[in-house]
Amino acid sequence: MLNIKLTDVKWETYQIWIREAKGNKERFVLFTHECSVRLKTYLATRKIVSDYLFCNEKGEQLDQDGVQKNFRNYSKTLGFKVTPHTMRHTFAAHLAAKKMPTSQIQDLLGHVNFNTTYLHTAHE
Repeated sequence: MLNIKLTDVKWETYQIWIREAKGNKERFVLFTHECSVRLKTYLATRKIVSDYLFCNEKGEQLDQDGVQKNFRNYSKTLGFKVTPHTMRHTFAAHLAAKKMPTSQIQDLLGHVNFNTTYLHTAHE
């Protein structure tokens, strides 16, 4: 999310090209029509001009500290802790509950090793 540029978003196929992910891997991540609508609304109402999909107040690339601060604020508002990791875990668990093959979930998460896909909790 820190490195996503507007040119990385493929609106017509609902894909985002993730560059420089963990392990310097690149991959496409899918998003839904609803997500597309929300992202377009966000971009249309954003007062900042930037090459990045998500940016700071100056239009610059987000950094990890800023994202962590936002998640702490979201956690306070929601009344429970939420982190990027818990969002990824929930995403994987929902796909597993819908019977998506583990290999496909691993691809979407960018995992090579089955043990890093943390699907054990999805089946409990």
